[in-house]
Amino acid sequence: MYNEVTKMNFMDTISNESARKEILSVFKTIEEFEIKYDVDVCAMNISQASEVANKIVGLAVRESTNKTTRISVIQRYVKWCLENNVRDANNNILHIKASPIQKIKERFLSNPLHFQKELDMLFAPVEECTVDNVYRAILWMMYSGLPKEDYIKVLCSDFDFEEMVFFCDNEKYPIYKEALKTTKSAISLKEFKYFHSNYPAPIMKSRYDGNELSRGVSGIIKLPTLQTTINQRISKLNSNNIFVTEIAYENIRKSGVFFRALEMERSGFEVSFEALTVKELKKKMESKPKDEQKPISNTQIVKHSRIYKLEYLNWKEAFGYMYN
Repeated sequence: MYNEVTKMNFMDTISNESARKEILSVFKTIEEFEIKYDVDVCAMNISQASEVANKIVGLAVRESTNKTTRISVIQRYVKWCLENNVRDANNNILHIKASPIQKIKERFLSNPLHFQKELDMLFAPVEECTVDNVYRAILWMMYSGLPKEDYIKVLCSDFDFEEMVFFCDNEKYPIYKEALKTTKSAISLKEFKYFHSNYPAPIMKSRYDGNELSRGVSGIIKLPTLQTTINQRISKLNSNNIFVTEIAYENIRKSGVFFRALEMERSGFEVSFEALTVKELKKKMESKPKDEQKPISNTQIVKHSRIYKLEYLNWKEAFGYMYN
């Protein structure tokens, strides 16, 4: 922890254990910037403080809800530093109006075409018939709303291209036209083209036998393996000054949720996230041991639905959908 002595002195003033955990989490999050600029957050200039604020701000933050965000943790610490005459402390971060808009632009997707363009930068062309096509198909299923833990359940026989949907656990999810070529390829491939610098020409590798869409060469593709591949490719592109969306499963899923909400809104329907919230809360509760499962309260539903709505409004603003 950067400037640990000062921060721990501040921590000593906090008696609530859950609050202490939250504060420590925030300190760990901002440490990269303190090391980068070699300055404690309490002594940062306006530019540095803005960068920190935009890092830790929640995606649902709007001006009226700033006090409920993690930025208030930093502001509380900075106020303490000022009150206790910590060297070089200033009030810059107290005047920062943090916004989630830039974070959303960096991490979310505006529509299926945007997603397709990002995937085209990260993965081999679909026509090359590499295992990348399966990677793409898995990510497209998540964009369609499939919970990440369910991707291994989806079989090649679960796709209906006439209705443009696929099924999992008796629920149906949309297939977007931008995903059509990728998905059909991922279903039909029996072997993958493999490129390596040790080989003068690509070689073919047999696909693992079975009916699961997520099969690679040696078995079901593991999500950590896929995320590592994505991160490595993003890093390589960034090193060449090519910047792409920070692909992560939850952001992909939410991007799809928000795009479908936008389509409903444009069709004249009122946007509500209550049904989705109930479904997610139930699934989360059912994953717990039986003796820990409790009925979902209306308060929980209202709270989580409200957060979804705020995130949706910020997503619309970030991608220019707010007024069209």
